[in-house]
Amino acid sequence: MTIKASRGIRVAVIYDPERKPRPIWFDLDGEKATVTEVCYFWTSHVGKALINHYSVNTDRGLYELQLNVLEQKWLLKNPENK
Repeated sequence: MTIKASRGIRVAVIYDPERKPRPIWFDLDGEKATVTEVCYFWTSHVGKALINHYSVNTDRGLYELQLNVLEQKWLLKNPENK
């Protein structure tokens, strides 16, 4: 599977008031990729927007999800399996 650029995706998330949002699954080419582990979490800024980065392991491989907190949009970036 090849993903050439980041793209917007659907993500199911648990919002816990005492923790950061946690992705549960996301839509990958029309199929559900279940998140089995959040390996790493870090933040960055693009202008005024806070970006939450999640390195996640799924039943389909390793992916990076990004949440633009200001716009509440998710992006899929840098999949391991190409």
